[in-house]
Amino acid sequence: MKFEAAHDAPDLPHLARRLETSMSRHASQYPGFPGSEIAERFITALLAEIPDDEPVVKTVTCGHPPPLLLHRGEVRELQPADPSPPLNLGMLVSDGYHVDLAPFHPGEQILLYTDGVTETRDRSGAFYPFAARIRSWSGEAPHQLLDHLHRDLIAYSGGELDDDIAVLVARRRLGS
Repeated sequence: MKFEAAHDAPDLPHLARRLETSMSRHASQYPGFPGSEIAERFITALLAEIPDDEPVVKTVTCGHPPPLLLHRGEVRELQPADPSPPLNLGMLVSDGYHVDLAPFHPGEQILLYTDGVTETRDRSGAFYPFAARIRSWSGEAPHQLLDHLHRDLIAYSGGELDDDIAVLVARRRLGS
């Protein structure tokens, strides 16, 4: 998919539709067999926009884990009011993509992450308690928070990270 679509789409719902169209086109080039893994071609996505002129974050959630908002030791999941299906399942969206707004004030941080983080398991098979663990690092600078998280995931899993893991932290600067 071409990421430059973000520059041409006027808003998040248009971007989601462009990504849906691109994903559907790509998936149709490789037809699968019914009941096979190949037939299950979809991508979860979380589209986010942080406007410079408003203390909010705008999101469109397409089957993806919700972002976490961090502020002064508090961790809050930004659950979508009207989640959309993953990309390439857009035919399930009858009334378009819904944009959720959440306050995002100076000093707060938002974490976007893949399900590989929350699906990391320890040796007994227990899932990583992401929100509980991240709470103790919520006041740290983004790079320090990410360093702590990375080390903690490796320790928790016994060094066996076997899924995609990506985390992005954005901090609203003070005075903006």
